[in-house]
Order: sequence, then C-alpha cells, then structure tokens
Amino acid sequence: MLMRYLLFLILTVQFTHVKGQGIVRHLPYKIDTIVFEGLNVTQEDWLRTFIQCKEGAPFSPEIYERDLQNIRNINLFFSVKGEWRVSGGQVAITIKIREAKYVYPYVYVGGFKEAFQVSLGLSNIHWKGKGGTLGIWYRYYDRHSFSAFYRMPRLTNSSLGYEWAVGKYGTVEPLYFQDQVCLVNYDLFSTSSKLYRWMGLHQRVEAGLGIFHEVYTALDEHPVAILSHPIKKNKGLISLSYILDRRDYSYEMVEGNFLELSSEYVYTLEEPQFPFAAGQVTWKNYKKLGGKWNSAFRLRLSYGTNRYSPFLPYVIDGFANVRGSGNRIARGTAMALFNFELRRRVYQNRYGIVQLVTFSDLAWLRKAGDSIPSWWSAKSNYSYAGFGGRVLLQRFYHIVLRLDYSRAIHTNGGAKGGLVFGIGQFY
Repeated sequence: MLMRYLLFLILTVQFTHVKGQGIVRHLPYKIDTIVFEGLNVTQEDWLRTFIQCKEGAPFSPEIYERDLQNIRNINLFFSVKGEWRVSGGQVAITIKIREAKYVYPYVYVGGFKEAFQVSLGLSNIHWKGKGGTLGIWYRYYDRHSFSAFYRMPRLTNSSLGYEWAVGKYGTVEPLYFQDQVCLVNYDLFSTSSKLYRWMGLHQRVEAGLGIFHEVYTALDEHPVAILSHPIKKNKGLISLSYILDRRDYSYEMVEGNFLELSSEYVYTLEEPQFPFAAGQVTWKNYKKLGGKWNSAFRLRLSYGTNRYSPFLPYVIDGFANVRGSGNRIARGTAMALFNFELRRRVYQNRYGIVQLVTFSDLAWLRKAGDSIPSWWSAKSNYSYAGFGGRVLLQRFYHIVLRLDYSRAIHTNGGAKGGLVFGIGQFY
C-alpha cells in the first residue's frame, strides 16, 4: 500500500514548465547594449555569465525574461527589474538591480523542550562581488563547535567552482547498543574540499575529499566494555554528487524543482575491513498556488552499509528532519523522509512578510541489520504534523523567523510533539 502511495505521489507532482524552452520568438532587431544599474558590489563580468542575451545577437523577449529570472535565482538581490527599448532598429537593454548588505553577523537560535541550539558567525555571502562565501561559525548544541569555510560556486567565465572547510564539531550523542543506550562526548575534527563542474546554469557535478579524526568519550559511570576508554578513529572520505536546480525565486515564493543524487565512501584506518558506503536521493518540489499560497515538498531516500554498529549514520531528530520527534531519538542504516508544507502569505508591508504554515513530517528508519521489508513496517515509522508561522524580514536579507507546533501521529518511542523554533525555512 505504501509503495502505491509513493508512486501516486511522484506521478501527480508534475515538474514545472520553464519559460524560455520550446519555441523562442526572435524579433527582427539585434541587441545594441546591455547596461546594469545599481551594481555597487557585484562584478558585472561575473553577472553576465548568467544571461544568454549578448550584444550583437538577435533579441528574444522570452530569453530576456528568462535572463531576469536567472539573475533573481542567484538569490543575492532584493529586486531585479529590466526594460528594453528599440531605437534605430536596435534594442537597448537596462537591468536594474537592488543589492543587499552582504557582510553581516549570523545568529541562529533554535530548539524544543529537550534541546537548545545557538549559532553565531560572521560571513560575507558575496565575496569579491562574485557570489563567493567566506566566513567563520560557532555553535553550541550540547557542546561547542566551530568552523571556517570558503566557497566560490562559480568562477568568472568558467564552468568550475570550489569550496573548502575546516572545523571541530562537538556534541553529546546517544549510541545505541543491543542492550543499552550510552551517552558519549563526540568530537569530530575535519578538513574537506569540493570541486564543482557546471553544465549550464542549472546543473553541476561535485567531487569531494575529506579527512576526519573522531573521538568518543563515555559519559556514563558504567559504560559498555567498548567505551571503557576513549575511542579514536581516523577516516578518509570520497564523495560524488549530481545536482539539478530548476527553482525560480520571487522573494518568499518558490516555484520549481531541486534534485540531488549523492554518494560517499568512508575508509577507517583503524578498521580497514569495515568500509562504509552510502547513497542518497533528495528531491524538492515547490508550486505557487495563486498569488499567496506556496506548497513545498521534500523527499529524501538514504541508504548505507547495513552493518550493526553503535556509530550509525542516519538519525531521527527534531532539528534536522522530523519536527517534534525529540533530540536524536533513533539511529539507523537507511531512512526515507517525507516533508510537506503549505504556506500562505497573510500580511505584508515594507518591513516584512508573515506566512502561516501547515505541515507534516514522516520518516521510516531501518535499524542496523534489519531487512528492507522491515524498513517499511510500523515499528520503523515516525509521523508528525502541525502548524506554524514565518516572519520574513525585508530589511535583513535571507532572515526568516520560524515557529512550529507539532503533534505526534505515530511516535515509535519519540516525543509527543511540541514547539520548535528556529531561523530559516525548514527546507
């Protein structure tokens, strides 16, 4: 019954038609000039890599409109408007851009009854006016974490991009053994990098390398034997991903699809006989339903090496995937996740926008060693639903205040629900 439901859902959520495809109408004029106004930070030569209109080329209204949307989809500007005029048999294009403030402190506060998280940072999200990100970040979530990172998703006049990061992640983690649950201090020291290869404006391949040092230290007075002394592991990671992003942005409204296919291989120096491999598919679909309604759907299928271990990769967590479920309540080797939101704008002025949201979060988690059929059984299901609100601040770019109230439909040992607050859309 479940598989029939999934097939029906995937077939009925249709992919969004993209303007500019199909028949393109060219007017009997050529483009004389393309002028950008309002660029104080953004480098014009970098911005031109996102448009198809070129001086000397035939003018097409469809391509022109698509170019404006492509610039909006960079998601760095408050507004993007354009106009074109015919003079002497040639077209002059003017693109007016309202830039945002790109260097600012980052503050994230989120939590629910069982857990609290705060993050502080400082970043430049438009480094050198070419869409790069340079920043530092601190987080408290049971314990202290920090990171420094740099990302240049697309080099000027190139199909390449890259990123790197170095950091330390610390938290309190529950490890699930066959007969008991043990709490440990978990420390992860890491450095990683990725190389991007773009294929057009909307799709890219990412290849990554990472080096990790993990330390597990028991907090219980009488831990299991394996935790009688700190466990240290040195790991290497290789990852490969394909990303297709066809989302169109109009401030709080989103239309289109996002698809990511990713895989990774992890090798542990201390346990070379136990490598770990995993694959993941993430699909997001957004639809505008009239002028004020917006639906958002996320499907994520994650599958890893099915070997019993207390150090399992996938977790049910109220911050990450299932609102109201609690603080890292279960771990497994495979997970199917479904999130759905229906958002409606109810108020807007020059300072911000208020949205009301109703949502449902469903997940199926396969425990270590379990079979695929057991993955889809009731004992593996976590289902929650609720409602909430969003406040989008127009004076501060990319700032969304979020508050959700969730109630359990099927807890499977999780919490019964509660309030979840944070900054940013859930997905």
